[in-house]
Amino acid sequence: MGWAGWIGLILALPLLIGLAGLGWVNARVDDLQAGTKQAQEVMTTTAQAGLKEISEPFPATIKLVHGPAGGNLPLRSKFVSFDCADVSLLNFVAESGFYNPYPASEAPWDYGFLFRRSAEGGGLRLYVSSDGSWHFLSVTSQPAVFTTLQDGRLELRREQNETNTLKLVARGGEGYFYANNSLVARLDLSSHARQAAVCVAAGFDRTTERDQYSTLYQDFNVWHILP
Repeated sequence: MGWAGWIGLILALPLLIGLAGLGWVNARVDDLQAGTKQAQEVMTTTAQAGLKEISEPFPATIKLVHGPAGGNLPLRSKFVSFDCADVSLLNFVAESGFYNPYPASEAPWDYGFLFRRSAEGGGLRLYVSSDGSWHFLSVTSQPAVFTTLQDGRLELRREQNETNTLKLVARGGEGYFYANNSLVARLDLSSHARQAAVCVAAGFDRTTERDQYSTLYQDFNVWHILP
């Protein structure tokens, strides 16, 4: 190569280095974009999996309107004990933890939710029992008629002072029932389409409860599902 060739190469060297550097930068940008996209996909998948554990479908927009609250539900034969959130809702998510008042081997117990109640005392009831069963009832008043809409079996912690967390998602004519973060059943709520108070309750089977005991509840929360 002559002197003219070497001079041309030297003059072109900065340009060649710049182009090589630009190629490296573009490659790094591509790598970073790919990594960001992969991270976003992982985060999205993780978030969606977490939401699916809670409810299905999970409401897009919810607002906490009650709680966390706790208290005691005194048990008395022939009496349903309940405590209501100061709300009146049609669409909501309700969740509460319940402590077993005594071992299931000693006597039966039950607890759950009252919702979409009428002024006369009708409405819907969803509760679990110490024998590992769950019950979804429609109640009408004057005269009082109790109609089982759905029921089944589920896994519960049953020893004294052990806790079970129940969650109810109510949206229009459909609902979802969860126990200890596991989906138990999809519910048909179409028989009672009214907004009303949302309550925790115990003593649904009014012939089996032991007097002088109480069912403790905690972390009772209610979220409004916004339009």
